[in-house]
Amino acid sequence: MKDTVVQSFSGANLGYIKYVIDKEYIYLHEFDSFSHVILHFGTNDIEKHSIEIILCKFRNLIYSVRNRNRDINILISSILPRPVDFVQLGYKVVQINKALIGICKDEKISFIKSYRRFLFKGSPKRDLFAIKDGGLHLNEAGVAQLKMCFIHVISHL
Repeated sequence: MKDTVVQSFSGANLGYIKYVIDKEYIYLHEFDSFSHVILHFGTNDIEKHSIEIILCKFRNLIYSVRNRNRDINILISSILPRPVDFVQLGYKVVQINKALIGICKDEKISFIKSYRRFLFKGSPKRDLFAIKDGGLHLNEAGVAQLKMCFIHVISHL
């Protein structure tokens, strides 16, 4: 998309992304000129941290982005289900996404309900996730699905 920059940090967690933004190491050298930012993070924190800590880290990340640009329109994308550990952690992802909706409302930012696109009958759509890592990451079809979700949201701003 024209005038769009995509930054991906493979394996990054919420704390690392906050650090990168706070230290201005992020590639977005013209961050202050952007009008919108979609934050799609948190999946790498699901296994290691409690719901409360993850939500706190999301709030801290929101504040860091606002410190860089007070006028930016922040959009938070829901955490996606992961086939690799859905049985053990799927409930946690659902709870975090529900809480993120509340945080977004409190902070007057938008929440992107990308989660449901990756489910079929209550389970992750396995064909959207990588086979080699057991479904930890999206495959090309999953990335395309997420991209279409973001394009749809951006086109209606």
